[in-house]
Amino acid sequence: MVKSGNKISALTKAVKNFLQLPATRRLEYYLLFLALLVRIVYVLNVDASFALDPGDQKIYDSIAQSWLNSGAFMEGSSYRPPLYPLFLGSIYFVFGHKLLLVKLLQAVLGTISCVLTMAISKRMFSRTTTLLAGAIVAFTPVLIHYTAQVLSETLFTTLLLLILFLLVSRAEALRYKDMLLIGVLIGAASLCRTNIALFPFAIFVWLKVMMKYSWKRTFSLTAFAICAAAIIIAPWTIRNYHVHNHFVLISTNGGINLWIGNNPHATGDWLTPREYYSPEGLTEYEIDKEYYREALQFIVQNPGTAVTLGVKKLKIFYSSYPHVFDQIPFYTVLLCAITGIFLTLRNPRSSLLLLTVLYFSVLSCFFFANQRFHIPIIALLAIYAAYGFIKIEQATAFIFTIGFKLMNRGKVLHNGKGRIRSTLHSCAKEKTV
Repeated sequence: MVKSGNKISALTKAVKNFLQLPATRRLEYYLLFLALLVRIVYVLNVDASFALDPGDQKIYDSIAQSWLNSGAFMEGSSYRPPLYPLFLGSIYFVFGHKLLLVKLLQAVLGTISCVLTMAISKRMFSRTTTLLAGAIVAFTPVLIHYTAQVLSETLFTTLLLLILFLLVSRAEALRYKDMLLIGVLIGAASLCRTNIALFPFAIFVWLKVMMKYSWKRTFSLTAFAICAAAIIIAPWTIRNYHVHNHFVLISTNGGINLWIGNNPHATGDWLTPREYYSPEGLTEYEIDKEYYREALQFIVQNPGTAVTLGVKKLKIFYSSYPHVFDQIPFYTVLLCAITGIFLTLRNPRSSLLLLTVLYFSVLSCFFFANQRFHIPIIALLAIYAAYGFIKIEQATAFIFTIGFKLMNRGKVLHNGKGRIRSTLHSCAKEKTV
């Protein structure tokens, strides 16, 4: 009885403390609760009829199950980065092969991404902008959808946002221990999706050009992050060397992905390589190098076509899924984000978000593109879109206010002129009389 009384008392105290929070703070908590709720509801609804597609989802799941069943992790292969299969395998090891649990954990990660989006925005813009950015991330259909997919996007997005949060939170006074942690996260994110491996160079540009750090400080901080990332990646690289007898930093899928985006049959989107070109009698490492060679040769011999394909890839990267419930939110966010970007070009902190968007956009021009590849930057576009929308709303309100004032002044002048005419008319009548 005493214990239950203590629990009730603690709960009552917690509710009172919550109600005493500022209104905007309570709204943030309500928003996060709804973000988690809508993801859980979607996951439970999708799971009732969910089957893994034969593409990436099935491959990730097979790698994780094979690891548990045979004890060998991606035996003889380095085609996939290892972090997401390890994430799945760890869940399967503790709880069994429960895909529903994977998706529920990804729903939590999606909500954490919402928290990080608001935390990043709060260090640059107003609370109103922060709440709106959080709401966009909380309710964007494609972000909700991907929490229910056995794919690496949700985990990778959370890692990326955590890196950006650590950078902007101490932007003017980054310390070596901060960069050490950031480097560890970049290493982990690279083991999830290799396209972030060069991100330290974007950080270098931001520190030197936007934040005005000295050359020495910029070099040393960036070097710390690169070394920390290298330490995290090194065990997997060593493992790859033992498997292939060659240096493979993370994966052997770079060559084929570059070739898919740069070959005589390329459209900018995915195509099946073996239908057009499939090297025979080569090891996995040699196949990767062969695809690199063919792709680079195509680019050198067809620079004009390569540029045209790059533009097509960028268009695909920023395209939405065909459903209207995806198109309307995405293109609305994109248009408002463009406004927000132009209005914040001189903001040193927010320029990190722009550099990140440009980094992933440029990468999409080299390899092949897909709508799913822009998912990690939606949260960044949401911050810019929230700021842009509020500024558009303020400008619209200002224009309408000025318009109403001018209209009212026009009415006053019109009425005044009418009264003057009436007076003159009456005077004229009196003179006549």
